[in-house]
Amino acid sequence: MGRIYDMSEAQFNAVGRSEARQVASHQLLGVEEGGRTRLAITRIEPGGSFGPHVDDYGHVICVLEGHGELKVGGRRTPAGPGTVMVTEAGEPHGMFAGDEPFVLLAANVYGET
Repeated sequence: MGRIYDMSEAQFNAVGRSEARQVASHQLLGVEEGGRTRLAITRIEPGGSFGPHVDDYGHVICVLEGHGELKVGGRRTPAGPGTVMVTEAGEPHGMFAGDEPFVLLAANVYGET
């Protein structure tokens, strides 16, 4: 069933990975609904990061709000609303907030099982 989200009312949960500092996520679409894709809003608080890590799935990440940096291919690049980062499974990457919340739409794309 369709939904309209007011993100100010959404339940965000802390991301419990060692690479995540001041990072919370709200799942929009779980793998059980999205086939091989999980979709979430990720919020990194000012000065926080989800920094360098490797996943066994790819990503498509779009900046919705705020400014910070995205890292892929060994290079950190300034990013703001509309910036999109794509990573392959096994590729090191990270996200770093500036002095305001950095809000991302993040799709985890899982390969064939």
